[in-house]
Amino acid sequence: MDRYFRQNKKKYAWDKPHFYGMVFYCKNAKDVNAVKKATKGLSEDKWIGFIRDKFNKDSVTVKMDKRLFAKGDNRIADKLIFKIKGQEAKTPAGYPYAGFVGRMLKKGPAKWTDISQKVIQDLQDERMKEFVEELRKKYPVVVNEDVLNTVNNH
Repeated sequence: MDRYFRQNKKKYAWDKPHFYGMVFYCKNAKDVNAVKKATKGLSEDKWIGFIRDKFNKDSVTVKMDKRLFAKGDNRIADKLIFKIKGQEAKTPAGYPYAGFVGRMLKKGPAKWTDISQKVIQDLQDERMKEFVEELRKKYPVVVNEDVLNTVNNH
């Protein structure tokens, strides 16, 4: 996957910046900074498990939304990350405080895992085309005109 992604990186370029990370919602204001500090230095794939273990052990005090964000995907992300002013951004009920951790991606995804579904689908499509071409070479299609002319002649 990684090799395919690197070879076709131009195909996945964006016309506007995206953000890969996590928007999180907290019950307490102090938890926003605590989550940011706690996730600093952790790899992205460990964020959710770490927060679940550290902050949500007894009850859910932090809700998380980890993914690739583009402008317009999430009102909180638009307000906090993309600095879009003038729109109302509601947090989930009972979680009035929001924060984010992650990285801005300006030209395109940095890793194939940022857009894994698209890369996997493209690679499968390419391999299917190659497979069909291989089958056509190995087993050429021969149309028997005599039989074809008798079909649907009622």
